[in-house]
Amino acid sequence: MRHSDNLLRCAAVAFAFAFFAASSATAQQGLFGQPNISDLTAHPAEAPAIHSMVAQGVIRVVGEKFEPDAPMTRGDLAIATQHLFKLGRPAQIVEFTDIPRTSPLYSAVQSVAPFLGREALCFGCALISKFLPNVAVTRIESAVLLTNILVAHNKFKLLSRAEAERVLANVADAKTLKGPLRMYVATAIRNDILTLPAPNRLDPHMVQSRALTAVMLDRAQNKFAIPTVTPR
Repeated sequence: MRHSDNLLRCAAVAFAFAFFAASSATAQQGLFGQPNISDLTAHPAEAPAIHSMVAQGVIRVVGEKFEPDAPMTRGDLAIATQHLFKLGRPAQIVEFTDIPRTSPLYSAVQSVAPFLGREALCFGCALISKFLPNVAVTRIESAVLLTNILVAHNKFKLLSRAEAERVLANVADAKTLKGPLRMYVATAIRNDILTLPAPNRLDPHMVQSRALTAVMLDRAQNKFAIPTVTPR
């Protein structure tokens, strides 16, 4: 009887441990793999994209908070795009003084480095030695990054200067864009990567929120048939 009792106790402990683990996973992912996120009440339009990006591990949550209105940082965008597009180590390494090889961001930052388009964003940007992972990204930064990645994936081609001018002709604040950046932005608009927040206005330097980043990545995944990924 004692041997049987011990077996029963062991089985009970094992069951309790398995139940606790399953419950913890359910608390994080929700029923049927849907993540539990408690702060999306004011974002019903963006919620499906946010749920998709969180469920795939593209954008992470802390507990049950997504913080949809918080700015998307360069570091988080690097992690998100590396995971969604399965970006590997580039042939040519770009060393940033604030991202040492021991940094948990090193792999993600290196994977996106060839697609940052720093030479297009501003004169001299390519010479800056810091990545600045905690800086909020702008709409233009994220659009240039995503455009470069999708061009590399042969989803579309960069527009010519003439084509770009036609796309930007009726966008009032596009006048602030200079040089090659005009082609990147026009390509992003043409392919629905970048949407205009108001008629005929781009607001290129507006900081991009985590919610709008999720929408941008989700739209690109669906439009260009990017395979679903699993959380790391």
